[in-house]
Amino acid sequence: MIDAQQFEVKTALQTFLRAFEDCDLPAMERLFAPDCVSFDQVVAGAAGHTVSNLNPYRRCAGMPPAMRRMALELPTKNPGPHYHSLAPQDVMIQIFGDAAVATFHIERDGILRRRTIVFVKRDEGWRIVHLHASSVQVDG
Repeated sequence: MIDAQQFEVKTALQTFLRAFEDCDLPAMERLFAPDCVSFDQVVAGAAGHTVSNLNPYRRCAGMPPAMRRMALELPTKNPGPHYHSLAPQDVMIQIFGDAAVATFHIERDGILRRRTIVFVKRDEGWRIVHLHASSVQVDG
């Protein structure tokens, strides 16, 4: 049985994911707390994968830059109203007082996209204070 806090966090998560599917940047931004930090999506490849610039791998303030870029670019490439489909799998929400951790993954096209979103209950509702996105590409 789902309790009230679990329901509120699940609703906040679903609202955020739908806004992202719709590329509704203002709706997405409303769910991020002003003090949010994130790790942007990085796709790790096969063993021996190296990079020449570490900046995209460092923590940043606010919404992940790749997420913002997608919300701005997808409407110019794909017909709406839903510009892409996320279809999160294995969603787990853990409540810790006024904090909640939502984890899930999206698996398609040989890529496992792992997501962790941390929410904190604020006066205006549950807000995202941390988002971590990482992906693993399967060989072959």
